[in-house]
Amino acid sequence: GLTIIKKDAETGKRIEGVQFEVQKMNGEENETRFTAGNRRFKGIPVFTIIILILIALASCVMLNGGPYGGWFAFVVAAGSVAFLDLVTDSRLVYIIPFAAVILSYVIFHPAFSVWTFAVVPAALFTAYSARGRINKNTALICSAAFILAFAGLHFVIQAALGGNLSAGGIIDEILLPYREMKEIVAENSQSFAQAGIKLDSNAIKMLKDELLKIMPAVVVCCGLVIAWLSMALASCLSKFFSYDGAPFGCSIQMSLTSAYVFAAAYLITLLFGSLYGNTAVIVAAENISIILIPGFFVCGLSASAGSIRRRSGGGFPYVIYCVAVLFLMAVSFGMISVIFVFYGVFHTFYKRYSRKNKNV
Repeated sequence: GLTIIKKDAETGKRIEGVQFEVQKMNGEENETRFTAGNRRFKGIPVFTIIILILIALASCVMLNGGPYGGWFAFVVAAGSVAFLDLVTDSRLVYIIPFAAVILSYVIFHPAFSVWTFAVVPAALFTAYSARGRINKNTALICSAAFILAFAGLHFVIQAALGGNLSAGGIIDEILLPYREMKEIVAENSQSFAQAGIKLDSNAIKMLKDELLKIMPAVVVCCGLVIAWLSMALASCLSKFFSYDGAPFGCSIQMSLTSAYVFAAAYLITLLFGSLYGNTAVIVAAENISIILIPGFFVCGLSASAGSIRRRSGGGFPYVIYCVAVLFLMAVSFGMISVIFVFYGVFHTFYKRYSRKNKNV
């Protein structure tokens, strides 16, 4: 790998927090990174470190409920452990999830969740990204992959503990919350009828079939969103504490290839979805477009906010923009999301082609 060290010309002392830009010759990648120092705790009080360790430990203990519960706790745990790794320069912080599993076993005896161990790779990849060893997109994808892998392992272990270690038993564990939800709806059917809500069995079956078709994309999106939120929390902690060393960002850069893939998948679904909705090609295209939607949504949101901030200088117009976006999302989140997704796709095409034209 490449190591960049900035030193003072006279004293030879390392200069921390120096900003530099990395860009490929074809302009495909453009990232801003920082050099960092070796000083432990980087100016953060020891008491604050202890509090963060306790928060991470408590969050890991709360993950006893499995993948369907405690997403907020997982984000807090992974983000805190990643930040602790950065400020302490020690891998000992990854003992926290293992200690939490022991505490969970003692408190909730004899239950514990193997899903807690997903905190380790999620935090590790975030820390690697902050140090510039891997880019943010790679860290995000790897973190999401391990989150989903440990979630799957959790269901396998639950099925084995229940004495039904088979494909059917694992599926039963995965669908358990949905079956409980179905029972609740059936028990309250009369209440729905009195409220004027008619539950049509055909409509419910159609909705179920549509959800099953896009379930792979929904699962992948959940993993990516949780991984990104963990990375965002670590980034916010670094900026909040302003430790001795530059904070890292959590923005997502979508590639030109992903923009082409999304555009093709969306057009295939839009043009042929109503005619060939159940074919493998249409289902695959629909799932691919759904998986890429969160990335382009974040890209469009950050690009528009950055543009407004640069033009307004971060003053009152930028505040008005943020308030307006929050208000519109509260009123109609679906419509605003679609606008930001398409703006993210447009911004990706525009940025890549304008950069190539400049290089020419």
